[in-house]
This record gives sequence, structure tokens and C-alpha cells, in this order.
Amino acid sequence: MNGIDVSAYQPSNITALVPHDFAIIKATEGIGYVSPTCDQQYQIAKAAGKGLGIYHFTDGYDATAEADHFINNIQGYLGEAIIVVDYEAGGISMGREWLRTLVRRIKERTNVPPVIYASTSVISSQQLDKLAAEEDCGIWAANYGANNPSGYIEAPQMLGSVIRQYTSKGQLSGYNGNLDLNFSILTLDQWKKYALGKRDGATVPSEPAAQPLHKSNEDIATEVMRGAWGNGDDRKARLAAAGYDYQAIQDIINGKYVRKSDDEIVTEVINGKWGIGDDRKARLTEQGYDYNTIQSKVNERLNAPVSTPALSIVIPSGAYLASIAAQYGTSVAQLLVWNKPTYPSMTANYIQAGWTIRVR
Repeated sequence: MNGIDVSAYQPSNITALVPHDFAIIKATEGIGYVSPTCDQQYQIAKAAGKGLGIYHFTDGYDATAEADHFINNIQGYLGEAIIVVDYEAGGISMGREWLRTLVRRIKERTNVPPVIYASTSVISSQQLDKLAAEEDCGIWAANYGANNPSGYIEAPQMLGSVIRQYTSKGQLSGYNGNLDLNFSILTLDQWKKYALGKRDGATVPSEPAAQPLHKSNEDIATEVMRGAWGNGDDRKARLAAAGYDYQAIQDIINGKYVRKSDDEIVTEVINGKWGIGDDRKARLTEQGYDYNTIQSKVNERLNAPVSTPALSIVIPSGAYLASIAAQYGTSVAQLLVWNKPTYPSMTANYIQAGWTIRVR
């Protein structure tokens, strides 16, 4: 099967624009972010009868807290979509046992082993294929090769994976931007078995425990602050339709929410807590911050003169930008500021061995 993986970087109706057999959609990140485009992207793909997937992007916070944030926000998708842990960024620096804790928490709460996404270099260096086998998880391997622009191809699987992401420069009719493209050896029927935690020849786990239909006002207020219920009149209408007292929820939020200063948010952005690009813009705007003001201050701070001499390295084979940032005491965002003018294709998730990049 051919498929796409998407997030708030793409239009909310992207799953209606391009051909695909399956769509894997970003739901959450870290312990606070909820994608504002997730449900629309998901419902369009669902209505078209496509294979469905939902993923969590790791930030490296407490593993149990990240798992709970993910599961709390995908209740309506359980049993329909494969569950994916997107093991990147801060998560990688925490290591495979941190990942195991997150995976086990997901299994504990859903009875469904998640699929683990990582680059082949990380899968190899951290032996994630062995961890996946131990935890009964599937592997989704990312390996772009030359990463040339491409349409769908039958890309060979790697390191025991069931899904292969083979380019970040996918070109499909109906959309002018680049897309991540994937090939899976699973049939649609097998895909649905993964969503239920079922494997051919394996023991079928019990179905997920029933969840309460009506959450407390405190829980809903927390979800609202995370961006799960929209803004303004849209939020009011959605809360009312779900049977909640809008004003009661808003009163809780007004009592709880302490707005951080722009300088505090700038520090968090530099430390990687607000994502990058359009994702960062959407998240900052959702929480009421002026994106242009924050970004301008970020640029000023990152481009300030440094007290230590500049240092460059040649990227070794199998390296990952997050691990390089951690090794040299900087951030992924800073590495992108320094090096993207020289290497325009560089992203938080894509670098090439042999590039000479500034790390200090």
C-alpha cells in the first residue's frame, strides 16, 4: 500500500487532495501539544475508507506523561487507527529504555502495541528492532537515500519494518508542496488488525477498557488550554454540543492560566519546546502569543555574537541532528539557523553524512 504521513504543516484537507491507500496523522507532541488539523485530516481519510494511523511526536519529557497525553487525546480513534510512536528529537536523547517505558504505558492503557517510527540509523544504533520484537511492536523505518523528488514507489522494507518512509520530497497530484511518502507491505486487512492489536498467529489482546463518556470540568479545562477545543465561538459551540458548561470551563481556565512572558517563550522555542516552521506558528498562535514577535526575538537571540570560537564538523554516517546538538551543547533550532543557508534541504529530521556544518 502507498501512503502519506501528515501534520499541521499540511492543509487540514490534505487527505482529500492527494491519492493514498493510508494516512498516518500527527495527533500530539510532548506533554501539551495537540495538532489543530488532526481530526479533519483523520475524518476525511476515514470517510474515504483509507488505512488510518495516528502518531505522537516524542519530545523527551517524562515517558509516562507523554504516553498519557497521547492516549488521552486519541480515544475516538482507538480500534480504527494504528498507534504510532514517532521517536525523534528529544525522545532519542533519552534512549531506548525511555522509549520502552512509553511503549509499555501505551500498551497498558490500550492493550494495543504501537508501531515505532525512527530513522534506520537510530533503529540500528539503539537496536530498536530488538526492542520492537520484545514488545510485539511493528517498525516504521525512515530512510530517504538520495531524497530526490519522487512519486509513489514500492520501496523495499528495512530492518524488519512493515512501513518504509522513503522520501520527504514526495510529489503527488492535487498538492504543490512536498510530502513524506511511504510504502507498506501490509494489506488493508492486516493494517486493521494492527489497529486492534491483532497479528496473524498471535494472541489477540482484550479490547481497550471503556472510557468515561463525560470528563470533569477540570479535565476539559486542561484540554482547552492544550488547544483541543478550538477558540472563540467555535470552542463555545463544541463544548456546548458535548454537554459542557462553557462559562464554567472558562472560569477554571481564567483561574489557572498564567501567561508567560515573551522572553520565557523565546527560551522555550530555542530549547525546542514549540516545534519549527508552520507547526511552531500554529502552536504559538493557538496559545495566544504573537508569532512574529516571538520569532523576531528568537532570531535576535540566536544571532547574537557568541563568546566561544565557531566550530565546524563533518557529519558522520548515521548521525542525527538532535544528537549532534546535544553533543555540542546547542539546540536543533540553532544548528538550522547556522547551516540551512548552506544546506537548504537540511531539516530537524534530515541531514546527510559528509556535510560540513557549524556546531558552535
